[in-house]
Amino acid sequence: MIYSDSIFCLIKSLNKNEKGYFKKFASLHGRDSIYVKLFNAIDKQKQYDEKKIRKKFENEKFTKQLSVSKNYLYKLILKSMRSFYSGASVETRLNNNLTDISFLIDKGLYSDADKETVRAKHLSVFYQKHYYNLLLLKKQRELMKTKQLTEAEIKAKFNEEKLILNKINNISDYGKLSWQVFNIVRAKGFNENVNELKAFTKNSLLRDNKNAITFESKIHFNNIHSAINYYNSDVKKFFKYCHKNVELMESYPQSIDDDPERYIDALYNVLYGFFEVKKYDEVESYLKKLENVKALSNLQNAKKYFTYYSICLLLFLKTHRLKEAESLVPEIEEILNKYKDKMSKEEELLFYINIVTLYFRTEEYSKGLKWVNIIINDNKINLREDVQCAARMLNLIIHFELGNYVLLGYIVKSTYRYLYKRKNLNPLVKLVLTFMKKLPEIKDNSQLKSEFTWLKDKLKRFTIGEDEKIPYGLLYTFYWLCAKTENKKFEKIVQDYEGN
Repeated sequence: MIYSDSIFCLIKSLNKNEKGYFKKFASLHGRDSIYVKLFNAIDKQKQYDEKKIRKKFENEKFTKQLSVSKNYLYKLILKSMRSFYSGASVETRLNNNLTDISFLIDKGLYSDADKETVRAKHLSVFYQKHYYNLLLLKKQRELMKTKQLTEAEIKAKFNEEKLILNKINNISDYGKLSWQVFNIVRAKGFNENVNELKAFTKNSLLRDNKNAITFESKIHFNNIHSAINYYNSDVKKFFKYCHKNVELMESYPQSIDDDPERYIDALYNVLYGFFEVKKYDEVESYLKKLENVKALSNLQNAKKYFTYYSICLLLFLKTHRLKEAESLVPEIEEILNKYKDKMSKEEELLFYINIVTLYFRTEEYSKGLKWVNIIINDNKINLREDVQCAARMLNLIIHFELGNYVLLGYIVKSTYRYLYKRKNLNPLVKLVLTFMKKLPEIKDNSQLKSEFTWLKDKLKRFTIGEDEKIPYGLLYTFYWLCAKTENKKFEKIVQDYEGN
């Protein structure tokens, strides 16, 4: 049974063309009198309200079993979308081929089925759809029963099956490693305590890319190495593996047509890599590549917009063009409102923290508070502990700067509890929390400056490579302390330490 919010969300997820096609499809199937009316009524609502639906159709028989009607409508929409996108993706085409082949076999039209199987196999091989290749091979085995084969032909078919299974297993092995690595990264980000990533470097599959025998396996191989090298602060190797994926996909252009989202992700990684290796001049040419990607769905459009605006915002921040960065915020808000349900929580989170960073650097703390509160108050964002920690560190400073001294003590305790539960209370974080807790009690400006200097000196050795790398949130805490003790604008401190 389909729940009420499911049918509402499904209808709201459709674009204008999809809605138009559904109405034509339903009309052709003689269902316009009931289901198109119900579809239109739900579509007009901003929030699902079943009472209003029942009142609107109180004289219609279907309201007596409204849940059944909604369930049928849900399935009818899916059926219409299968028809609408019947030739849109390679996998859809191959599924249709398999259905056609099964039908032809059932009708005893073996010669036609064999021809259709050969055509479908060419498609699956061209796009490296190994699983479908295996299913099509199974269909060929069914057809083998209808004709006499030589021993060599039989042997060839089963050897082909072994090769396909080997490729599928190779993809599965690398896919498992990839998911394990990125599950750690999504949960904890790139905090210094993510020791689990080190263990992956010992895996035999990751020692040589020759072990990756398929296109998809090679993509996984490069993604895993890029993540591990980013964690190890080896930005050159991180960039190298990111760039390898873009080169690999562009050498195999049908992969981009088949899965634009994967290519968008690869472009994002390279664009982010440009910032790490300080090749800002290269960004524009890759943004043009991004603009030329043909998104096939709302989801891919959301990914495309996220990548474009994230990179533009980062570019302006990295090159200290803060006014240009601030001019992007209204456009980003518009994108978030339009595509929020299509973006991942991680993508949302990265938008939010970069906007917080922007307003922190322009010292517009009230504006920054709005965005940091979105991060802290959203219980559904339960990932990227590095970003969560950074947001909470910046939140403490924002409240201090806004003069919210009464609240500050409570916020310190709340931050301590949050980080303690997630085992993110390293000695540096504890030091800063203890420092922030006593700040409201200090009334003398000279003593306050002395306290700022003391903590700045404690953090300084972590920013210049003498010890482990300082986490992002604490890095900005250090910059803030420098601004306080040197009587400089925050952005001037960032320029002094980071340059261009």
